[in-house]
Amino acid sequence: MMRGARRYSARPWFTPLAGLATALDSFAPLMPTQTLLVTLGALHPHRWLVTGLWFALGGAAGAASMALVVETWIPEAVERFMAGQESGSWWHTVRELVESHGAWALFLL
Repeated sequence: MMRGARRYSARPWFTPLAGLATALDSFAPLMPTQTLLVTLGALHPHRWLVTGLWFALGGAAGAASMALVVETWIPEAVERFMAGQESGSWWHTVRELVESHGAWALFLL
């Protein structure tokens, strides 16, 4: 099994595909992306930087796309979920940030 894993993970398309899986993990958190990252690092220690960068890029893209989905399609659901909490000063600060900066504010928060 390890020979098959080493063979497929050595292909040039495998690491970017694993980064894409990390991006999709924001929407379906059932994928074992941390295990995949550790396994790839152990199988190919000379490529740890490239592997880490692809996983970081995938994680950032997934988080930004999830923030964009929430900002675009779910504002009413978020307001219903937060009902009664909008009287706090922290809520006003967060709401002003999101209204003025959109997905970037969610990314930074």
